[in-house]
Amino acid sequence: MNLVISTTKGWNIGDQFIFAGVKSLLRKAWGDFQHVVHNRNPELLPKGGEPSHVAIRSGWADAFVVAGSPGWTGECSAIYRTAMKHGVPIYIIGIGAGVPQPHLMQEVLDSVQIKAALNEAKLVIC
Repeated sequence: MNLVISTTKGWNIGDQFIFAGVKSLLRKAWGDFQHVVHNRNPELLPKGGEPSHVAIRSGWADAFVVAGSPGWTGECSAIYRTAMKHGVPIYIIGIGAGVPQPHLMQEVLDSVQIKAALNEAKLVIC
Protein backbone atom coordinates (compact mmCIF):
# COMPACT_ATOMS: atom_id res chain seq x y z
CA MET A 1 0.00 0.00 0.00
CA ASN A 2 1.21 3.51 -0.87
CA LEU A 3 0.15 6.37 1.40
CA VAL A 4 0.45 10.13 1.54
CA ILE A 5 0.47 11.03 5.24
CA SER A 6 -0.24 14.60 6.31
CA THR A 7 1.56 15.67 9.48
CA THR A 8 4.01 18.30 10.67
CA LYS A 9 7.72 17.60 10.81
CA GLY A 10 10.25 19.98 12.32
CA TRP A 11 7.58 22.15 13.95
CA ASN A 12 5.91 20.52 16.95
CA ILE A 13 7.31 17.46 18.72
CA GLY A 14 3.79 16.45 19.78
CA ASP A 15 2.78 16.11 16.13
CA GLN A 16 5.77 13.86 15.53
CA PHE A 17 4.62 11.57 18.37
CA ILE A 18 1.12 11.49 16.86
CA PHE A 19 2.65 10.70 13.45
CA ALA A 20 4.61 7.78 14.96
CA GLY A 21 1.47 6.48 16.68
CA VAL A 22 -0.65 6.74 13.52
CA LYS A 23 2.03 4.87 11.53
CA SER A 24 1.99 2.14 14.19
CA LEU A 25 -1.82 1.88 13.98
CA LEU A 26 -1.72 1.72 10.19
CA ARG A 27 0.93 -1.03 10.20
CA LYS A 28 -1.14 -3.10 12.61
CA ALA A 29 -4.28 -2.58 10.54
CA TRP A 30 -2.89 -2.77 6.99
CA GLY A 31 0.59 -4.29 7.27
CA ASP A 32 3.64 -2.73 5.64
CA PHE A 33 3.28 0.37 3.50
CA GLN A 34 5.34 3.01 1.74
CA HIS A 35 4.61 6.65 2.43
CA VAL A 36 5.29 10.19 1.34
CA VAL A 37 4.89 12.95 3.94
CA HIS A 38 2.75 16.00 3.29
CA ASN A 39 4.45 18.36 5.75
CA ARG A 40 2.04 20.88 7.26
CA ASN A 41 4.87 22.80 8.93
CA PRO A 42 3.63 26.41 8.53
CA GLU A 43 7.13 27.54 7.63
CA LEU A 44 7.26 25.02 4.77
CA LEU A 45 3.57 24.61 3.85
CA PRO A 46 3.25 22.81 0.50
CA LYS A 47 1.68 24.73 -2.37
CA GLY A 48 0.82 21.97 -4.85
CA GLY A 49 3.95 20.81 -6.69
CA GLU A 50 5.50 18.81 -3.89
CA PRO A 51 5.92 15.01 -3.82
CA SER A 52 2.71 14.60 -1.79
CA HIS A 53 0.58 16.22 -4.51
CA VAL A 54 2.49 14.46 -7.29
CA ALA A 55 1.98 11.08 -5.55
CA ILE A 56 -1.79 11.64 -5.55
CA ARG A 57 -2.08 13.11 -9.06
CA SER A 58 0.09 10.36 -10.60
CA GLY A 59 -2.05 7.56 -9.14
CA TRP A 60 0.77 6.30 -6.86
CA ALA A 61 -1.15 6.96 -3.63
CA ASP A 62 -3.73 4.40 -2.51
CA ALA A 63 -4.91 6.65 0.33
CA PHE A 64 -4.39 10.05 1.94
CA VAL A 65 -4.05 9.89 5.73
CA VAL A 66 -4.29 12.90 8.03
CA ALA A 67 -2.21 12.07 11.09
CA GLY A 68 -3.52 14.19 13.93
CA SER A 69 -2.89 17.67 15.24
CA PRO A 70 -5.08 20.76 15.20
CA GLY A 71 -3.62 21.92 11.86
CA TRP A 72 -5.65 19.45 9.83
CA THR A 73 -8.22 22.15 9.06
CA GLY A 74 -5.66 24.87 8.47
CA GLU A 75 -4.18 25.88 5.15
CA CYS A 76 -4.41 22.37 3.69
CA SER A 77 -7.20 22.92 1.19
CA ALA A 78 -5.01 22.14 -1.85
CA ILE A 79 -4.12 18.60 -0.71
CA TYR A 80 -7.75 17.79 0.25
CA ARG A 81 -8.97 19.03 -3.12
CA THR A 82 -6.26 17.06 -4.93
CA ALA A 83 -7.21 13.83 -3.12
CA MET A 84 -10.93 14.32 -3.77
CA LYS A 85 -10.39 15.25 -7.42
CA HIS A 86 -8.37 12.07 -8.01
CA GLY A 87 -10.65 9.74 -6.03
CA VAL A 88 -8.05 8.97 -3.36
CA PRO A 89 -9.69 7.83 -0.08
CA ILE A 90 -9.11 10.15 2.87
CA TYR A 91 -8.54 8.75 6.38
CA ILE A 92 -8.52 11.26 9.24
CA ILE A 93 -7.01 9.75 12.39
CA GLY A 94 -6.25 11.24 15.81
CA ILE A 95 -7.26 14.81 15.03
CA GLY A 96 -7.79 17.63 17.46
CA ALA A 97 -9.57 20.96 17.34
CA GLY A 98 -8.40 23.48 14.80
CA VAL A 99 -9.25 26.62 12.97
CA PRO A 100 -12.37 25.57 11.06
CA GLN A 101 -12.85 26.00 7.35
CA PRO A 102 -16.53 25.06 7.37
CA HIS A 103 -17.09 25.03 3.60
CA LEU A 104 -14.02 22.94 2.78
CA MET A 105 -14.48 20.60 5.74
CA GLN A 106 -18.12 20.00 4.77
CA GLU A 107 -16.96 19.23 1.22
CA VAL A 108 -14.34 16.80 2.57
CA LEU A 109 -16.86 15.13 4.88
CA ASP A 110 -19.43 14.85 2.08
CA SER A 111 -16.88 13.29 -0.27
CA VAL A 112 -17.68 9.71 -1.21
CA GLN A 113 -13.98 8.92 -0.86
CA ILE A 114 -14.04 9.43 2.91
CA LYS A 115 -13.54 6.16 4.77
CA ALA A 116 -14.06 5.49 8.45
CA ALA A 117 -10.86 3.70 9.41
CA LEU A 118 -12.52 1.71 12.18
CA ASN A 119 -15.11 0.33 9.75
CA GLU A 120 -12.42 -1.12 7.49
CA ALA A 121 -9.56 -1.92 9.83
CA LYS A 122 -9.12 -4.66 12.37
CA LEU A 123 -9.31 -3.68 16.01
CA VAL A 124 -5.91 -2.23 16.77
CA ILE A 125 -4.38 -2.37 20.24
CA CYS A 126 -1.13 -0.51 20.84
